[in-house]
Amino acid sequence: MRRLVDSPDLLVLGTPVGPFAMNQMAIVCRRSGTAALIDPGGPPGPFLAALADAGATPARILLTHAHIDHVLGLADTRRAVDVPIALHPDDGPLYAGVPMQAQLFGVPCPPLPPVDEPLAEGDTIAVGHLRLDVLHTPGHAPGHVVFHLADNGVLIGGDLLFRGSIGRIDLPGADPDAMRTSLDRLRALPGETVVLPGHMEPTTIGEELRTNPFLLYPDRI
Repeated sequence: MRRLVDSPDLLVLGTPVGPFAMNQMAIVCRRSGTAALIDPGGPPGPFLAALADAGATPARILLTHAHIDHVLGLADTRRAVDVPIALHPDDGPLYAGVPMQAQLFGVPCPPLPPVDEPLAEGDTIAVGHLRLDVLHTPGHAPGHVVFHLADNGVLIGGDLLFRGSIGRIDLPGADPDAMRTSLDRLRALPGETVVLPGHMEPTTIGEELRTNPFLLYPDRI
């Protein structure tokens, strides 16, 4: 389990999981020991063991969106920890269609539990003393969100922005125009903001503004 961020206030654990190498993460408030699980796409055991080693207790499950690779481990995780699941309502149809997604990709996926809490633009989620601002960033998926820890200089980016690339816009529910608008929102963030994406390695806003062709030439999206 990698320590993607390790500071006096914030610990972010992460590792690629599942057939799509999706970066499952856990955010830990160092001061309180409270944690949030982000996009449980793999077995819960390793993450829960790592959280226990860090003296942390999960309080909620946050979904950036409802593509199958981000929820493959959700049913098992919810059975292991009885905490609320939060998802943007615009991804409700994708969430309901996960069995079809599983069939299309030939990936087994157990029935998903119901979503407990809606996420919305402008929400602030407390994880102990940490504050996660919710930004609704459609384009890859209608209800895609990112979680901005402004006080810590970290963005949990889901499948919006990758190192040198962006999330796919050729899937059902994707929208290139919305993707351009969502990517434009990132330009206002400090360049040193660390981006922890749903796939591939971490990056920074500044690095992507300098090198990412989809940010340099948005008209080509």
